[in-house]
Amino acid sequence: GSANATDLALKAGAAFDAGKLVLDKDFQTTVPGLFAAGDCTGGTLQVAVAVGEGAIAAGVRRIEAVTGEEAENLVLGMQTLLKTARGFFNNVPDLAGAIQKMIDDNATFKKQAEEFAKAKAAELARHLSESAEEVNGIKLITFAPAASFDADPAMLRNAAQTLQKQLKNTALVAAYETAGKPQLMLMYSDDLVAAGRNAGKDIREGAKFIQGGGGGQSGLATAGGKEALEALKQAAIR
Repeated sequence: GSANATDLALKAGAAFDAGKLVLDKDFQTTVPGLFAAGDCTGGTLQVAVAVGEGAIAAGVRRIEAVTGEEAENLVLGMQTLLKTARGFFNNVPDLAGAIQKMIDDNATFKKQAEEFAKAKAAELARHLSESAEEVNGIKLITFAPAASFDADPAMLRNAAQTLQKQLKNTALVAAYETAGKPQLMLMYSDDLVAAGRNAGKDIREGAKFIQGGGGGQSGLATAGGKEALEALKQAAIR
């Protein structure tokens, strides 16, 4: 047959009080190194919950757990968390499946948003390319919208990077505002960079006209400042 829950502790010499094992706060019996868990500890709730795991030596794992009242509070907290989570998903029975679907849908929407942004940047690049004018032997593209136009820096940058690789002997100068703040962008096509042009250096000169500063790479650089859009346009022209 099977031994009673307290038989082993009794045989080991552990002390009892009113038929219950005498335990300290760590559930150690009066016998050093002998711990109790489960039904033999007494009380109204006998539960042990694993809360962590880690390696303490090669091939040896350590399991961390809580018992008694602390375990009860932990389980109740988990139940409350699960109930709250289910509430966010209209109390769907398969919570794990609902969460996975949300993750998958989010990944799909993110990809669609990226594709849309890419398409808009390509459209802007085509529009800018068509507006190029030859100035001093270089095809110059200028982008200086009205102050009421709130430009998208990321889209403009993507368009500039596209033009940088597609076009030859071309420079793009942009003067615009974003969230009320003046910005400059300067792009040189790859062949102009190879010929010695440096957007990072030149943008710093332009930024002086808008009381700002900036920098970047030889082919593409940006700057920000304090002056209004009109000053930005003058900086772009110069």
